[in-house]
Amino acid sequence: MPSQSRHSFTVPGSGSADALDVLGESYPTLVNPIVTVVYATEDGSQILDAAN
Repeated sequence: MPSQSRHSFTVPGSGSADALDVLGESYPTLVNPIVTVVYATEDGSQILDAAN
């Protein structure tokens, strides 16, 4: 079973950061989106090396 990771980062002054700031003024509950990132290899093999 995959473990859950929690990482956050910001890029102040970026278009998306500015948009989230504006959105947060009217809809504060929407400014912490959850994003799922999926990595896959071309041949479907597992990614076992952290360097990859």
